[in-house]
Amino acid sequence: MFNLSVDDSGKNGTLTLAGDLVIQNAHALRSSLDEALTKVEETLTITFEEVSRADLSGLQLLCAAHKSFLNSDKKITLEGALPDALKEVIGTAGFSNCAGDGDSSGIWTGVKANG
Repeated sequence: MFNLSVDDSGKNGTLTLAGDLVIQNAHALRSSLDEALTKVEETLTITFEEVSRADLSGLQLLCAAHKSFLNSDKKITLEGALPDALKEVIGTAGFSNCAGDGDSSGIWTGVKANG
């Protein structure tokens, strides 16, 4: 389940992610991220509520959205603790600093993989 809410000013929004961030839900996740990019003027905060599974497709979409926001002079921030399932995939996939291109504000910067 992906739920986007935007404040009345349109400046900030929150995208709550719950359930499975996997290839089977990639279209819905991409649609939510695209909608957020058009509706949010400054900052999108992503919260991970009960994310039980994640795979590379979910991470790729989140990293691509992060770059799209940066290219539009907007930003994405993460709020709250990341579920262990997500941390594990981030570490395994080598996405600890996904933004690259000389940008030190990578969406996963500072995330430590489990085990």
